[in-house]
Amino acid sequence: MTPIGWITVVIYLIGIVAIGCLFRRHRTVGDYFLAGRTLGWLPVAVSIVATDLSAISYLGCAAAITRRTIVTPLMEDIMKELRRLWAEEDGP
Repeated sequence: MTPIGWITVVIYLIGIVAIGCLFRRHRTVGDYFLAGRTLGWLPVAVSIVATDLSAISYLGCAAAITRRTIVTPLMEDIMKELRRLWAEEDGP
């Protein structure tokens, strides 16, 4: 990475930490991770479903694309070659 890239990353990290320190409302780590136990069941449920769907779609799409574009044609080619070789071995 170039020096300007490193400078940008450092400035960004310092800015994010500064914003976090200026606007913090939670006193303890437990209070931060549990949101002070002030959230109702609906926002928590929506967050869980959104996180779950995001992970499923991210991993599922990659698997589906790989299976359809790389694995299936590759396996078809391998099977054609094996059938050809087996046909040659059986010969006349």
